[in-house]
Amino acid sequence: MWQYIGNTVSGRLHDRDRIPCQDKVCGKSLNHTHVMAMADGAGSALYSQIGAEVVVESVCDEIASHFEYYILEKDATVAKERIVSKILRNLHETSKKIGCSIKDLASTLMVVAVNGSDYLIIHLGDGVIGYMDGSELKVASNPSNGEFVNTTTFITSSDAIKCMKVMKGSIRNINGFVLMTDGTSASLYQKRSGTLSAVISEIFRYMKYLPIKVVEQQIQASLELVVKRATQDDCGIAFLTNAAKSFDGYLFLTVNEKADLLGIKGRGLKKRVKRYDKILTYLSSAKSQIQLSKYLKLKNKYVRRYLDRLLNMNFIEVTKEGYRTILILSRE
Repeated sequence: MWQYIGNTVSGRLHDRDRIPCQDKVCGKSLNHTHVMAMADGAGSALYSQIGAEVVVESVCDEIASHFEYYILEKDATVAKERIVSKILRNLHETSKKIGCSIKDLASTLMVVAVNGSDYLIIHLGDGVIGYMDGSELKVASNPSNGEFVNTTTFITSSDAIKCMKVMKGSIRNINGFVLMTDGTSASLYQKRSGTLSAVISEIFRYMKYLPIKVVEQQIQASLELVVKRATQDDCGIAFLTNAAKSFDGYLFLTVNEKADLLGIKGRGLKKRVKRYDKILTYLSSAKSQIQLSKYLKLKNKYVRRYLDRLLNMNFIEVTKEGYRTILILSRE
């Protein structure tokens, strides 16, 4: 079973001018096909935020309903023509409703879809698509610029079909995909080396061990507090991950697996892991530092070190009632 999350925040320039966020994201599951799409509305287009939303919803519906067609179609141009025509048809209908030119609805497009052992990637314009191949973070599709510097190709461009990239293959060891608009890639993608930030690997890791809603909240906070500060642009990021590679919960891991997860090395492994077992289990309901200190029979300064370590790993959180474990202890 694949799961998806997507987050967007308006850029500082749009905050200043009170312009709606033009990055849009959509996820859909249908008949065992799971689709995640992201679009970045053109800054020069009057209603690009509306266009971007129509684009992601249109492509999710099309791919979710006809995934097998796109996997089996050998002629990439035919496949691209079908995708673009479906999207443009909906954009034309939208332009008539709001009384604007279709160019006013311009946006980029990124899509990842999976079903069984197959995946499909569609990319038009800037932004980056990456994936986790086992434990290795790789880039599937780099940004594509337009004819001139600092320009890109939009779904409404005359050369959209020519510039669109369509890739497909076998899932094999792939356990997750990531899509990000150019605002986010300014922080999480290195243009010179064509590589993604290690932060992406950490997020994939969190999606395995933490409740999905918690990870989504953490990503949203990171976009607001960190990523958007590095750019004037809107920021969007989306993940599609394989939850079928099950994590039954921390309590079901072996001592060595727990130690690896906690980053514990050296002597006394079993004893040190056992201490964390006690802490994480005790904090399944919120407790104060004093309560934890009494429970462990340790001085506050030592308890503080454990808490700080777990906080840095995002395995616990601070609430009004005290510290609480957010790491999944058991899925039962």
